[in-house]
Parts: sequence; C-alpha cells; structure tokens
Amino acid sequence: LDYAPCLLDLETSKMPTIFNYVDSFGSYQQACDEIGADPMFPDIKPLELKKFEGAMFVDSREQSPLQFKNSEVTKIDIGDYLLQDEYTYTYVDRKSFEDFRSTLSGGFDRFCGEIERAITLDSYIFVVVESPMEKSDTKYGWKKKTAPLSFTYNRMREGGNKYPRRVQFVFSGSREGSKKIIPELLLRGKQLWNCDV
Repeated sequence: LDYAPCLLDLETSKMPTIFNYVDSFGSYQQACDEIGADPMFPDIKPLELKKFEGAMFVDSREQSPLQFKNSEVTKIDIGDYLLQDEYTYTYVDRKSFEDFRSTLSGGFDRFCGEIERAITLDSYIFVVVESPMEKSDTKYGWKKKTAPLSFTYNRMREGGNKYPRRVQFVFSGSREGSKKIIPELLLRGKQLWNCDV
C-alpha cells in the first residue's frame, strides 16, 4: 500500500478501527507517523449538511434519480451528479447497495475506466452508496450472480488503493442521506479530496 488505510478500509477488513488507534496512540495520524506512513485521507472535516438550493445536472442514465429543486437531466460522462453553476472537478456516482455490489464484481473494469476518465480531467469521484454499511450478507444474501460481501469490500479497497486520493466511497445510510450529502460533496469539491468523509 502507498498509504495507510482509510476509515472505511479499516472497518471492512477486520483491522482495528480508527477509535482503537485513537485510544492507543492519541490519534490515527500519530499511529501513522510512528510507522512512517501517510494516511490515505489525512484530513478530517465535519460536513455541513445544509438545504441545497442550487442547480444540479443529473445523468440521463440514472435509475430513480434524486429530485433537487433545480435539476436538469443530461448525459454526464462521469458519475451521476454534477453542479450546474460551479465546476469543482468533483463528480458523484450514486449507487444502491445492490448496484454497489454488482459494480464491484462484474462491472469493476468499467468502473475503473470511469475513474481513469476522471483522472485525465484532473477530477475526483465520490461513490455514494445509498445504504448503511453492511457487515454481513444476512440482509442481502448472495446468489451465484452476486459475490459475497467480503469480495465486494475487497474490490472497494482495491479500487481505492489503485487510484489513491482520486476516488472515495461514502455510505449515506439512506436515500434521504444521499440527497443531503451529495450537494455538500460537490459544493466543497477539492476541500474534501483528502478528507476521510
């Protein structure tokens, strides 16, 4: 690894959590300093989830798009959501939990291609998963067509490490959570690229 794992990587790989490092070292940064590693996302900033009144582009291929006060459906080459009034070099790709799993199994190469397109534009992708982070397959199960959750999370970590500081996964908890967090990610743009959201 080029960087120490982010919070989500720790949570999904049976490693000690950020809170374990804080208890033992005072902070995760201190633990990383002791081994000479930079954290994947060195900043921690609170999100300010305000009501969004701006204008949003929504990709025409988006299934069940989120409704914003001022939104226009159009084809977006990267992700599903983009600000209309201010280009922050930041895109959001919204996924249901099932879509997240299928993208990171059968659609992984296509997904990597999308990240690579963003990199050529000096841009960044937040992947907002519209669900709480699941820790077992119990709720969703898995069939022959769907890989086990451990495989999905391994692929998520693989993608993050293959394109460090260019893609970040965020679990919004719900559709309503996605509607609040997506504008914040787009509005703050580069301020959040190195932030462990």
